[in-house]
Amino acid sequence: AVTLQVVKWVTCPSLRELRVDASENVTQVLLDNDDPDVHCMTRELLLAYKSFLHRSQPPLTHLELNYSSRSVIADGHGLLLREILRPLRALKTLRLTEIVVDTELSEEMTFHEEEGNESSAPICPSLSELRIMHYKSDCFATSFGVSLRLVKAMHKSRESQLFPLSLLLPSFLEEYPDKFLMVSTTATKPSSP
Repeated sequence: AVTLQVVKWVTCPSLRELRVDASENVTQVLLDNDDPDVHCMTRELLLAYKSFLHRSQPPLTHLELNYSSRSVIADGHGLLLREILRPLRALKTLRLTEIVVDTELSEEMTFHEEEGNESSAPICPSLSELRIMHYKSDCFATSFGVSLRLVKAMHKSRESQLFPLSLLLPSFLEEYPDKFLMVSTTATKPSSP
């Protein structure tokens, strides 16, 4: 796919915003293309994004990956996503559509009171907007081992900074089997006294 080819060779050390829209609406011209990379996230694409960000080391503040087809399910997608996000210390906005997430993402995005140094800070410590949407319900439960309890803990640890929060995930969760989990807040950040 074109996205994969570009991400493999480009370097952008000054990049502040990365928006990839590979949704069906944008790629209508590729209707005859059977390439699975066109509309869904693959392991190869995740590896290419990881390599691109490592190579570029940009001061990224906005990351948006918008795919519209069911993710190609593969072990390790959640780990690769976390490896992509860990170095993005200045990231303010994260929007993911049809990207596999896991419980460990919620865990690693949670602030803990005992953390006092930079090395123990969570993934994306500067995040002020989080949107993770997954509209397809026909994926395997093993790809979405997301715990509602851990999502709530992550949100609570960031509630003074994380506005808005939107999550729509297939909830193959222990709390809500065979349904979708939807969490949404649209409150504005409280003003300083």
